[in-house]
Parts: sequence; structure tokens; C-alpha cells
Amino acid sequence: MAAEAMLEDYHSDDKLDTYTSVISDRNIPAVAAKYFNLYACLPNLRDKTVLDLPCGLGIKARRFISEYGASKVVGVDIVQKQLDLSRQSDVEAGVQDGRIEYVCHDAKVPREIFQADVCVAAHLFCFAEHFDELLGIANCVYMNLKSGGEFCSISCSLGRESTHLIKEKLETFDQRVIRLDEWSGDVRVPRKMASTIKGFKFEVCVWDYEAVVMALKSAGFSRVELVPYKADPEYSGPYNLEKYMKMIDGQVVMAIK
Repeated sequence: MAAEAMLEDYHSDDKLDTYTSVISDRNIPAVAAKYFNLYACLPNLRDKTVLDLPCGLGIKARRFISEYGASKVVGVDIVQKQLDLSRQSDVEAGVQDGRIEYVCHDAKVPREIFQADVCVAAHLFCFAEHFDELLGIANCVYMNLKSGGEFCSISCSLGRESTHLIKEKLETFDQRVIRLDEWSGDVRVPRKMASTIKGFKFEVCVWDYEAVVMALKSAGFSRVELVPYKADPEYSGPYNLEKYMKMIDGQVVMAIK
């Protein structure tokens, strides 16, 4: 199970250190593509309240405060250890008390946490292993946004190519594929993928965009659109970023309540 494997891995100090180095390295195609596009598509956050779901180690939350002028950020994550480390990092960064708060919760379970102007999510849909869990995530986001609130998230589908081609292509970008399910033909069924980047293992579920849009609309979002990835102009890694983005068919999901 993807979520259970994540919980086990993220309680290891060594694995958390590796994870931090991976998501901070803009010369890794996956990082350069996804995080650049997430930040590029954000609405104006100045004086806005933000729900960061999942917040991980609080890297995005601190950036929303220091660089984007958000008035308050509430970070939600399923891993308590990450939240504890995030609070320590906030103190070290001099974040004013009360500007960032953290809540331990599984986003697959709808729950009212904090009414925010904007919800930002990275690597959220990929932890839903069944369509009802995808619906749970969509409803959790929806119920924690104010009327007219905006949701911005990164997602990728990996297309519908044959499994062996996907494996071969990913490995040209130093992302070793351990397991990747065949495409089922039903958008309500994800493909499960296990892979490693720089030694850090990821176990995630890859959803077709149609399923994500379907879940968000079912939750009540009035408008949902997909914004194709654009290349990060500051990327200077050794790999062809354009080819990587074409392979993963990355999109930013934008939705308005």
C-alpha cells in the first residue's frame, strides 16, 4: 500500500534526509518540472490564507509566507514526524508564531480543518489507491476552501503507453522503475508504480486526468481546468527536460469552488 509504505519510510531519519535532498534538487527532471509549474500557476497569495496539503517538511509553507506574502498557512500531513521537524525548521527560519500551523490528518478522509482562500497540493492524488479515496481527497479539499476559493495541484498521468516503454524511458532519467502496473483501460482504476530517484523509493498511484477532474467535479467544484507543464528556464541538469515532460504528460490541476 502506497500510504503505508510512505509512513514507514518517512519515520527514518536517513530517508527523510534523502527525501529533502531530492525535492530540493532542481537538476532532477521530476523536481524541475513539477515544482516549477506548481509555483508558476499559483494565484496571488498576498494576505491570503493557504492550506498546504500535504505539507511534508514545511518547505512550501515557509515559502508561501516569506516569498508570496500569505497571511497564514495551515500545513496538513499524515506523517507526524514531518510536522515535528517542520515546526523546528519554522523556529530556525524565524517564522512568526501563529503564521504557520500544522495538523496531522489523512486527506483521504474528508474533515473540516481550516477554511482557506487557497489550497495547494503536491503529490496528493497519488496516495489514493481507489476511486473512492480519490473522491475523499476531492471532498476534503472542497470542504476546507472558502466560497470562491482556489485549488492548485500538480499531477501526472504517464500517458497510456505500454509498461515496458515507460520503464525504459524513465530509466534514461535515472529514475529506476521497480514496478508499474499495466493500464487497465478504466480511468477509475490507477496504475501503481514503485520507483527510485537518487536512492529514495516512491510508491504511488498514477491517475488518469479524467478521473481527477471527475472526482473534483463530483465534490462540487464549479470549474476545473488542466494547465500543461512548461519548461523551467533555470533548469541546468544533464537530461532533456522537454522529453521528460512530454513522457509524463504533466499538468497542473486548477479548480475553483
